[in-house]
Amino acid sequence: MITAGPKAGSYPAGKWVASDWPAGGGTRRITAVIDAREFPSGHYPYRLDVQRTGGVTYSASGRLLLVNRATSWFNAGWWLAGLEQLVPAVAADSGYMWIGGDGSTRLYKPTAAGACTFVADKVEYPDTLAASGSGGVCSDFVRLAPNKLRVAYDGSYRHSTTTNRLGEVTTFTYSGADTIRIALPTGTQPMVYTFVRSGGALAQVLSPGPTVGSSRVTTILSVTGAPIQSAARPRTTRITDPDATFIQFLRHPSVVDSAGSGSYKIYRRIDRRNVTTSWTYVADRLASSSVPASLSQTIAQSFTFAESQGIGSGVT
Repeated sequence: MITAGPKAGSYPAGKWVASDWPAGGGTRRITAVIDAREFPSGHYPYRLDVQRTGGVTYSASGRLLLVNRATSWFNAGWWLAGLEQLVPAVAADSGYMWIGGDGSTRLYKPTAAGACTFVADKVEYPDTLAASGSGGVCSDFVRLAPNKLRVAYDGSYRHSTTTNRLGEVTTFTYSGADTIRIALPTGTQPMVYTFVRSGGALAQVLSPGPTVGSSRVTTILSVTGAPIQSAARPRTTRITDPDATFIQFLRHPSVVDSAGSGSYKIYRRIDRRNVTTSWTYVADRLASSSVPASLSQTIAQSFTFAESQGIGSGVT
């Protein structure tokens, strides 16, 4: 059960029969899975209830930190390394979730009720999110990182500046809904990278060219079509560099998600040298990858997702 926020409600996970346990008793691990594909990124308070025959219920509670980039500004599933986000609480006094460019997360909780200083669990160093304001009304958020690094966020919780220990500032500017500019502090003339969308899909990346004021253009080809659940979302199929070389991403018509809602999983990537990396899936999860090491040998990897361990499939 999600106990607060826009997705609050009960989510049945399954039923397990007595024969799933050893005859003499014992502890087994079960897997409770809910369909969260339409959940926006955020942190959700939950309570897990396990009821045994006879009516006895065992409960555990916690927080689900979820990153969902199906509707990403950079096309479905993609994001920009180094571009951070803040996601406000879905329940009172539960803080803010930080999302890194690589999809990593941290939960910042207020130091006191109504405070505008938030801290995350200490792993290697103190980790603080500071803001102006009081009484729980906070603004001008700044993440204080080691080595005097400061990351600031705008009123929409978007990454706005990064300041290093030398006071050099990288600036992120959002122009309307379809342009992001990143200015790097390089001497007297900042280097500017511009990301441009067209029709709701990322279309171009403009990077500094060989002369002042010139640009090199990387083109992104995207397609929409069969929706992931309820909304059509752009899928990147090709990235073409300024020198006309390109990378392709292929999706197989038979590789669909559990709802049968469309082929969104990449099963082949063809690089600039025409080398193909392939992936296979089992029950919506990545199962294996392979890439040729030579004309006669292939490097293969297999993956086992944590949810498959223990008693993973309850009957309904």
